Amino acid sequence: MANLLRQARQRALQYWVEDGIPDLYTGLLFLVFAGLRLLAQWAEAQRQATWMAVGFFGSLVVILVGSLAGRYVIDALKQRVTYPRTGYVAYTPPSKAERRKQIAVTALLALVLVGLVLLRPQAPLTLRLVVLHLVFALLVFAIALQLHSPRYFLYAFVVPLLAAGYLLGWPHWSPTLQRLMTYGEITFLVLGMVMTLGGVWTLHRYLKAHPDLEEAEA
Repeated sequence: MANLLRQARQRALQYWVEDGIPDLYTGLLFLVFAGLRLLAQWAEAQRQATWMAVGFFGSLVVILVGSLAGRYVIDALKQRVTYPRTGYVAYTPPSKAERRKQIAVTALLALVLVGLVLLRPQAPLTLRLVVLHLVFALLVFAIALQLHSPRYFLYAFVVPLLAAGYLLGWPHWSPTLQRLMTYGEITFLVLGMVMTLGGVWTLHRYLKAHPDLEEAEA
């Protein structure tokens, strides 16, 4: 029985990303976040305190509000696009043990990031780059493993691939680029573009494969 419930939940999770809307939303969120972070870096170099504050605090607000509101925004889009075509599929909420595991993993990742960025301010940039990108890649890989989605495995692979490219050309990058690579602005920018394109491509295929009733009758 438990195995059947896990299979049903797995199918529901796969159905959740079948239309590409979650990819598209997350990709656009990453692009806005990266854009604001780049604005903050530019403003800091130009000594523009106002724009630096806009970029820095704006990026925090965007990633926080975007993460919290993501489920509701995606669901609202699905009600207009997905559910009229292929119906609504719900899955059993995670158990208490699963929720505790998710909280523990999140807390561990947060401690690693805080320890690396705040408690070791003199740590080499390359060390920060490796650890931050490793943590981020593991997080995306864990999501891909849960969804069993080839697209999300591709997204997970993008992160270590970028980190390897940064390290291979490290002596040739300017100090500004090294900083942007280390703290993830370029990674979020590239991953945002990849996820946005993946979401658009998947959504296009989904709409062609599942026209709504009005389109089918026309």
